[in-house]
Parts: sequence; C-alpha cells; structure tokens
Amino acid sequence: MIAYSERPLVATVDLSAPGVSARGAFRGVGRALLLLAALYAAGSAVAIGAATIIPDSTERSWFGRPDISELTGDARVFAEIALQRKPRGSDRAEKVLDRLLEPGGLRALRYDITVVSDGGPNAWARPGGRIFVSSALLNAIGTEVGLATVIAHELGHHERRHILRRLARGLFVQIPAQAVLGRLRLRAGEEGARFAELSHERSEETEADEFALNRVLLAYGRLEDSLEFFEFIAKLEPRSPGAARFLRTHPLSAERLDHLRLLRASLDGRAGAAGS
Repeated sequence: MIAYSERPLVATVDLSAPGVSARGAFRGVGRALLLLAALYAAGSAVAIGAATIIPDSTERSWFGRPDISELTGDARVFAEIALQRKPRGSDRAEKVLDRLLEPGGLRALRYDITVVSDGGPNAWARPGGRIFVSSALLNAIGTEVGLATVIAHELGHHERRHILRRLARGLFVQIPAQAVLGRLRLRAGEEGARFAELSHERSEETEADEFALNRVLLAYGRLEDSLEFFEFIAKLEPRSPGAARFLRTHPLSAERLDHLRLLRASLDGRAGAAGS
C-alpha cells in the first residue's frame, strides 16, 4: 500500500495554444494556396508530358477495340452478332469517318465509330481511337459535310492527345489535388482547381474545332455546310451572361460559332488563292 501525502502546488505551466490573428490566418491560407498552385502546375506539366510520350501502339493495345479477325471463340461470335445489329445510321457515320481518314497523316490508332441509340444529339471520344455519335445527332444533321465536321472534331481530340491528357490529369492532378484540398478543407482551392480544369477543357474544344475544319477541307475540298451542327446548338442554347463561360466545359455556342465562321472564311480564302 502506498501512503498518500499532500504537497503544495509550487508552479503551473500554461499549455493553452497562443492566439492566432486574422492576418496570420489569411497569410497561412495564402501560402497553402500558393503551394497548391505550384503543385497543380507541376502536376499538369507531368500529365502533359506523360500523355505525349505514350506510344500510339500502347494506347491502341490498352484502350482500342480489337479487330474481329483478332478475336476467337465466343468473343468473335458476339462481335459478329453486334455488327449485324448495328443501329440505324451506322453505315452513314462509318462512310464519313472513312472519308476523313483517306488523306492519311493521322496517329497510328485503329479509329472506329459507334452509333448509340440513346440520348440527345451528341458525340464524344474515348481512348484508343474510339468515337461515339448518337442517333439523335445523325437525325439533327442533314449534310455529309456537317456530320464530317462533328466527327472530325472528335478526331481532333485524339490527334491532339486530349483524351490521354484528361486521363493523365486525373491521375497526376485532379485526384491528388482533391485529396489534399479535401483534407485541408480549402474550399477556395477546390474551386480554383475546378476552374483550372474547365479552362483546360475549353481550350481543348477550341483546338478540336480548328482541327475539324482543316481536316474537312482536306478530305472534302470545301467547307460549305460545315457549321450546320454548331448553328443548330447555338439556336438551342439560351443566352448566358459572360461570366458563365468560366463555368463551362465548352465555349459559349455563340462565341464558338463566331470563331469558326472567321476560321472558315480564312480557310476558304487560302483555298481560293491556292486554286487560282
């Protein structure tokens, strides 16, 4: 048994945290955001570099759709059945893609196009050279050149490696940034990172638009009707305030159409001068 004896308190130690001024708090947050901005820029550079050096053969093997001749057994049977049940409009879309591929000079991907029956008028690209268009889009576009411009836009995403860049940014930028920002609870940083990603996406859409007009002119020798789909969506889109452009993955349709009209006029002028 231990005997208890009371002793007088001689001294105390203040273990409470020192007060933090508002100025100090803002300074700390500012430094954290600057550090995260630097990390974001470095991650973006790494992502672009990684997307640039991936060989076409690697992307094709990882993400591309295999040729039926390479399949065996049940996989080949299912692929042949799928070909027989292609949605209406598939032949039209495939014909346009073949025409766009004829001039050559593209990446060594196995480009293919799939028509999807569901959804509104839309087209999108997936890694490995895959392009998708909706039946609603085929119904909305009456001219071959108009459809060719939309498909060439998706080709542009592949040719400029936008699809790989988006995958790499997710791996090297978005996932790490969200993890860090979420842990630090820096909502301002999260919004800033999102705005930066939207800016990337809008820039890529503009690059794909420009590629599309150049490719259509090369494949068809003319640009008449090339803006049919863009004029269609511009009519459907309600007018938005200027600030709305920063919240979008695509440029505002009216501004996009103005840019494409100027580019088409420039390309038509150069084609006319070359032909005279």
